[in-house]
Amino acid sequence: MSRFPYTYSSGMSASSAYQPNDFPDELPPAYNSSYRNTTNPSRNEFTTYQSEFTPEDLTPFQNGFDYEIEGPPFTCGICMDDKPRTDSYVFDCLTSHTFCRDCSREVVRGDIAGSKVPKCPGERCKHELSEQEMKQLLPEQLDKYSTMLLNRLVSQGPFLVCKCKHVMAAHSAGEQERVECPKCQYTFCSLCNEDYHYRCTCQELKQYRNIWTAWLRKGRNDYQSTVAQQERRQKQQYEKQTKEFVAAQKKHEEDRATALRAFETLQQDEQYKARSARMCPHCGRVVEKITGCDAMTCGQDAHGGNVQSGCGRGFTWTSAPMYRAAAVNTPTIEAFVAQAPQQAGTQGFRHEYARCDNCGSEEIVGLKFECLNCPSYDLCGKCERNGTRHDQRHVFRIWKNARDNGLQ
Repeated sequence: MSRFPYTYSSGMSASSAYQPNDFPDELPPAYNSSYRNTTNPSRNEFTTYQSEFTPEDLTPFQNGFDYEIEGPPFTCGICMDDKPRTDSYVFDCLTSHTFCRDCSREVVRGDIAGSKVPKCPGERCKHELSEQEMKQLLPEQLDKYSTMLLNRLVSQGPFLVCKCKHVMAAHSAGEQERVECPKCQYTFCSLCNEDYHYRCTCQELKQYRNIWTAWLRKGRNDYQSTVAQQERRQKQQYEKQTKEFVAAQKKHEEDRATALRAFETLQQDEQYKARSARMCPHCGRVVEKITGCDAMTCGQDAHGGNVQSGCGRGFTWTSAPMYRAAAVNTPTIEAFVAQAPQQAGTQGFRHEYARCDNCGSEEIVGLKFECLNCPSYDLCGKCERNGTRHDQRHVFRIWKNARDNGLQ
């Protein structure tokens, strides 16, 4: 900003005192005078100029120029002197206390000399100076200021050091807590200084990290190879069982058909004997008359020959009782009860109430991957295998079932 040694008094505000179209065709003379604004007759303001410049000096600025208006002086609350506004220093406290720079420096210098962390000199103000404020007021004392902050932290008890080297006090010694660095916003564990971890101790986290690293390097490929082999074996076993099932079912149908044909043949035989055969009156053997007279001999032809089993006694055909067909029951054929083989799957354990946070699947089947660096984040096996945009530094616990803690 360019500052010019002139003052003005006007009924106009500072922001509206000079506009590009407000300049008259001729610049005012270089001595005290008053003139009416001729470029805008609607204005009646008179402007008084007190200038050390000639009209030629102001010619380059007819189209406007940068200027800064000096604010009113203020009274420093420490030395009680009226000081120009340019000599003020505003502290970064909630009430924005303002003092002159000299007094502000002296107060800060006195606090440093007294081994105290500098504070805003405002009444009852507890604001401690930041590193930026120290750089503005007493940059030569910045190292001593940093040392004082560090010593205070050490004297207050356990302290934590972020990866960005920022030091902060711990809330409780020896207990795991989630710490967020106010400088770089990094979140870490107060005990191991690693990314903060949930649902496991620091020692367990090391084990899980080793397991997870081994999984990423080789374990995933080995697991997929094992699963592929299992699927091939199960497919072969399924095909074999299916063939055996089909063969057994076919044999059962053939046996059933054979039994039904035998039953039908037996029924036909009984019906034929009932129509064409009689029974030997002596031994009850079934005999059949083919040709000739009524003289019959049981077990052979009446004139000899064609010897068969029978009592050999004679009788007449008309005197022999008629054959009565035996009651033939339908054969009992057991139903085919064998179950068809099911296609074996390799999905594995079903994790109840587990939802994949990447694909949104409401049920995770098989391996479940639980992020230990997030409050709640689970992945199914497919999403883990295909990759996600999740933080690559995070460690996952691999669950095979509900009882497995991922360390086996």
